[in-house]
Amino acid sequence: MELRATLVAAAVKGGVHGVAAHIDDHVGDLHSYLSCVLDAQDLPLGVKRVIWSGMVHRATRFAAAMDATRTSHALTLISAVETDRYVNHLARLVFQAQKPPPPAAWMPSVDTCVIARMSVPTCNVSTGKRAVDVDLTKPSSPSTPSSKRIKLDDDHDSGIPAAPLDPIDPIDDITYLAMKMDKRASASQILALVSSIKSTPSSSTTSDIASRCDAILHAASSLLQLPEYCSTPYLELLCSTLALTSLSDDAVLVLTTKLVEAKWTSYDTAVVLESTLLVRVQAATSAIPRSLLKALQVVATSLPHIAIDRILVPVLTSATANAPQCEAMTRLVRDGLGPSLTPLIVTRLIAANVLHSPHDRVLLVVQQIFNVKAPLAQDAIDLVVHALARAVSASPATTTASIKFASVLFTVVTKYAALCVRHRDALLAIATKCTSSMAKTALRAIDKLA
Repeated sequence: MELRATLVAAAVKGGVHGVAAHIDDHVGDLHSYLSCVLDAQDLPLGVKRVIWSGMVHRATRFAAAMDATRTSHALTLISAVETDRYVNHLARLVFQAQKPPPPAAWMPSVDTCVIARMSVPTCNVSTGKRAVDVDLTKPSSPSTPSSKRIKLDDDHDSGIPAAPLDPIDPIDDITYLAMKMDKRASASQILALVSSIKSTPSSSTTSDIASRCDAILHAASSLLQLPEYCSTPYLELLCSTLALTSLSDDAVLVLTTKLVEAKWTSYDTAVVLESTLLVRVQAATSAIPRSLLKALQVVATSLPHIAIDRILVPVLTSATANAPQCEAMTRLVRDGLGPSLTPLIVTRLIAANVLHSPHDRVLLVVQQIFNVKAPLAQDAIDLVVHALARAVSASPATTTASIKFASVLFTVVTKYAALCVRHRDALLAIATKCTSSMAKTALRAIDKLA
């Protein structure tokens, strides 16, 4: 009921933008989100259209989270209970992960309820030089070219070729960001912040670090207040421009704490965390400092879905995962996430094919997750057994000889024996293909399954 109430409030107060932000906040549990939407057939038609329009703009997230069976079932259900053709069309867009049609064809001619669309930037955000955006719908001003301007009216699609615009000089990223922020921040302020970050000594005082982190979040908040739909690419550009990777470890901890307290949407929060905390962890080749471990725990405690999807899974599935990184992930799971989130952790790691990893240190982290013996449902163990079988078939040269792979198999069988009984034959087939010394121990444990 709480999810339904917040979703309706987001649709009514924030429109399509509000629904998209609401989805970002629940990106870790889209199955429950979809169930809530499918059960909301009693809502007014306009509200339902707003909700499904917002879901279209997050279609790739639903496509990544749902399998073919789930999407087929959802489409069948929505077509059976929903009489509005427009909602059915939006549902097909969501589950086919297609882009929404162009504005001219957005609304069927028979529909009278027009829902505001999100405006998508027309330029690709990238580093380096870029051309200034020109708004053709506004009259010419001293800051924009006035010649060769076309008029946009109901006949602009009549096939008449538009006159080319005058070439515009490219501008640098800092000026571009300042223009996007309008009067909220100037190029000189951004440039001063960049210089301040790059020149920060490692011995900066606590007050200096805190004020610098406040300035970073203030600049980022200015971008998030933009009326445009895709403010996230600008946020990514700002993080890159500010060179946040050069922040000290203590500054990363302070920035992470303040970022969590700011209560942004999960997606925007993850953008900053990936540019600071995740980059620092993935670059580690020796023991990770205590301040970064504390930052990981802050994220795990307050934003567990981000900790799992944007930190734990990327690190463990990286081809360059090393011992210090895996040790940090062990602490993240043990001290931050805790046993209650083990089902979600297992589901995410299995979906990312972590059992295919050639690194024993990664498999050791997986073994320790199962070793806690947190409550798991039968379908979770079903997924694990199928993933073990796929790993043996997909990369037999590495998995069959791996002691840690056999250790994962042994741990699953001994900790969840009652749930493994139905898979006894499949587990025997997996164990017989393993050649490590631990495989014999796993075989004996499987033989004892009643």
